[in-house]
This record gives sequence, C-alpha cells and structure tokens, in this order.
Amino acid sequence: MAATQVHKRLFVGLLLFALLVLSGGAFVLWTLIFGRAGTALRDVLLAGEIGFLLLVAVGAAGLAAMVAAVLLRRPLRNWQRVVHMAVELLFPLAVGLGRLLSIDRERIQSSFIEMNNFLVRLIGRRVEPPRILVLLPHCLQRSKCRHNLTNRVQNCRRCGACVMTDLLNLADQYGAQVVVASGGTGARREVLERRPAAVVAVACERDLSSGIQDTGRLPVLGVTNLRPHGPCRDTTVDLNQVRDALETFVRGRQVVH
Repeated sequence: MAATQVHKRLFVGLLLFALLVLSGGAFVLWTLIFGRAGTALRDVLLAGEIGFLLLVAVGAAGLAAMVAAVLLRRPLRNWQRVVHMAVELLFPLAVGLGRLLSIDRERIQSSFIEMNNFLVRLIGRRVEPPRILVLLPHCLQRSKCRHNLTNRVQNCRRCGACVMTDLLNLADQYGAQVVVASGGTGARREVLERRPAAVVAVACERDLSSGIQDTGRLPVLGVTNLRPHGPCRDTTVDLNQVRDALETFVRGRQVVH
C-alpha cells in the first residue's frame, strides 16, 4: 500500500508543480500587460493572458477533483472529463519538469498509471465480459515462436513456452476479447475498431501512459509488463494483476489499492 501511495503522490506533486509554473507564466504576462508594453503589444499579451488563465483554471479544477477523489475515496463522475483535460494539459509539462529534477521518465509514467488505475477502480464500473478487451503487446510472445499472433491470437498453439498461453486461458475463463498488437498505433486501431466498453492493457510504462491518454473516457486498467531480457523481447507479466483487473470490471467491484 505504501509504495502505491508514493507513486500517486509523485504524479500529483508534479502536476501541482506544472500548474504553479503555468500560474507563474500568467503572472509574468500580467506584469508585462500593465508595465511598459505599448498598446498593440498589450492587446496581444492580454489575449495570451486570457489563454493562460483558462489553462490554469482547467488544470486547477482537474487536479482538485483528482485529489478529492483520492482523499474521499469516492468517484467524482461528473468531473471525469475535467480530470482528463487537466492531465492532457499538464502531463507533458510535468514530465519535462521531472526531467529537470532528475526524476526518471518511467517512474513518472508508472505513477500516472497507478493514479489512473486507482480512479478507474474507484468507479467500480461493471462490464459484460465480451465487451472487455484484453490488449497484449507482441513482446509477450516467445521471440523464437514462428506463429504470428498479431491481430490473430487464434494462431497461438498454447504450447506453454511463454506467458501467452496463460493469458489466453485466463481471457477464455472470463469470456473477454483478446488481441495482440504490434505497437501503440496498432493498439489504438484495435480499440477504435472493436469499440470495447473497457480495456485491460499490458505494456511498458511508455505505451501504457500514452495509450491511456489516447482512449479518453474509456476505462482502462494498465498492467506493466516485466522485462527480464530487456525491453521488447521475451517479456512477461504478473498473471494475478491481469486477473485482478478482469475481476474489477466483471464484478463491478469498487476495489482500490
């Protein structure tokens, strides 16, 4: 529990830092507007100031809603769109600020995934199994396997040489859809074509964080893969985490970690 809380605090802290930076930019523009700027330049600066203030307002509202959900442990359903807009706005700046503070990018992305999973679990939305899409990266497949599973998992012989066998069996057990994507673009295409009601996605921190943002309001539970042989080759995943994600959607449990 403690580790997860630290992860969430990192993401929230960086978003707050990013919001303060935007507020500082708004203050600088304000001083220029009422400083020595000429009339024509003042009009341009005023337009920029209004834009900055709108960004700050959206970011502050989304961050406040996110923190309230964490503290109250209650879903704020009417604020989901605002939270998504705030993350979309502040996350790139937060990553840049994290780099300045020598915080590893993967650690920030992992923190974002933890926060996303927390908020999704908090809602406890129940989804019929056929409308759940289990999205898997091709690197979970054994690199020496000669069967192509991308977009056609039926080609898997379930020989047990890699974790793909257990994942397909698990999806069958729950009755969920499964697809193996070749990358982020392929994964987004599958989501658009299949139009699931919820997604359980397995991937690295980079692909998960970008994919979660791309899906908008679609509930996604992300499970980070394990990389004993390095990135993108013979990776694996904790099956219990995948099962727990499926349980969350199938049972509609309001489970938070």
